[in-house]
Amino acid sequence: MHNYTYCIYGYTISTNFKLPSLTQYRKTDNIDLNIVFNQQRLQECLDDENSRHFTFHNNTLDLWTNNDSLLMSYSIGIKALINSDNEIFVDTKNNLPPKVTQHVLLQGILGLWLLRRGEFAIHGCTIKKGDSAVIFAGVSGVGKSTIAAACYDLGYQILSDDVSLIELTPNSIPSVIPSFPIIKVTPETLNKVIKNKTSNLSPIPVIDKYEAQLGDQFHPNKLKLEAVYCLSISDEVNKLHTEALSGGEKIFSLLSNTYRNFMIDATNTGAKHFDFCAKLASITNIYSITRPTKGFYYREVIEHTLGSFIPLD
Repeated sequence: MHNYTYCIYGYTISTNFKLPSLTQYRKTDNIDLNIVFNQQRLQECLDDENSRHFTFHNNTLDLWTNNDSLLMSYSIGIKALINSDNEIFVDTKNNLPPKVTQHVLLQGILGLWLLRRGEFAIHGCTIKKGDSAVIFAGVSGVGKSTIAAACYDLGYQILSDDVSLIELTPNSIPSVIPSFPIIKVTPETLNKVIKNKTSNLSPIPVIDKYEAQLGDQFHPNKLKLEAVYCLSISDEVNKLHTEALSGGEKIFSLLSNTYRNFMIDATNTGAKHFDFCAKLASITNIYSITRPTKGFYYREVIEHTLGSFIPLD
């Protein structure tokens, strides 16, 4: 069995599945996580007396958890069993295109794995600004990927597209860890935002999105976190509105913008997660940015937060 090695979210990951859009990492014996594809048939569910069952995303994802394991089952035909910090078993059906499997692995499966380990990731994209990083967070559809796509088109360096992993140094300095060198683009964003690099995008089957490989625009090293901008939409404003958050508002914004926050209960990490959010809130600048319901406003957001609509050196 041939194994491929990748660096994803700062971890060295070995797998027998070749990820079609990622470049292999250097060979090493120091593997943090081994992901095994289609070597064993996974059970339909966890049905012991300690198991709990959850459904998400309009019943397209089932999750079972007990004291030892997490079992995910996607309706498109992917199952994943996480029963330790260093091994995941994945079972695929329906002859799914490799890019679809890659997409589910990089975000859905590894996102839950990170949460189970007690890691903290924000649902948002991270852009390099000078020698630091800023995160644009928010729920799906609020404009995070549009901002990432616009920054990509303009030549900014990007650390992450949708999952921004944060760590605190021993000196309590927050840093963002790069994820992987891909961003996703919706057809609407492609038509309205991408002007210079349309030839670099390729379709992802089934999920109706495109991907762009970042190449030299991927920043591979962690950066100090300068600020988190929490995006929202309202029909009560007619222009961009920015507000600096404080106190409990900052903690709530981090909790509500945690990647896969609806799975915290399933992973029994709630107390640790809250403590991290409280500590991060006390040392991080967090802002809310509200835009009108109609319009993209990505140019204004970039100019306001990154200092210019032109990439910074």
